[in-house]
Amino acid sequence: MSITRDASGTITAAAINFQVNVSNLPSTTVVNIAHIHTGATGVAGPILVNTTVNPGEVTLAAGAGSFTRANISLTAANAQAIID
Repeated sequence: MSITRDASGTITAAAINFQVNVSNLPSTTVVNIAHIHTGATGVAGPILVNTTVNPGEVTLAAGAGSFTRANISLTAANAQAIID
């Protein structure tokens, strides 16, 4: 995560990069979404960061594959939530 802070240390801007590598899944598995969200273990809270992967965009040939996303903007509040 890349963060910009003001003179008082408050986050004013942020961006995040993803490099995702997946393996050992069934052949031709389709990745439909990928995101980070809040919530206790086992509870899906609101999405903090959407990787912008579209349904069906990533297919794991032979059960493995990867995707990258760069410079996805975050709100200052969401960046702080990830740090906390």
